[in-house]
Amino acid sequence: MYIFFLPRYSPHLNKAEIYWRKAKYEWLKPTDYGSYSKFRKKIYDIFDQIETEYQVSFKELHPST
Repeated sequence: MYIFFLPRYSPHLNKAEIYWRKAKYEWLKPTDYGSYSKFRKKIYDIFDQIETEYQVSFKELHPST
């Protein structure tokens, strides 16, 4: 077992933060922000397709030994 301390803010270790960053900068287009209903539909579409269409790579962190 390894015990190591994480910084208070560590978005790179939170999968939800990684998905939101990918959605915000890669998967959403400016036209998706036209209305709340359009934005909401696009967000649901994106997260429904994460496992089939989009690839997100997570690097496993190993503490130095």
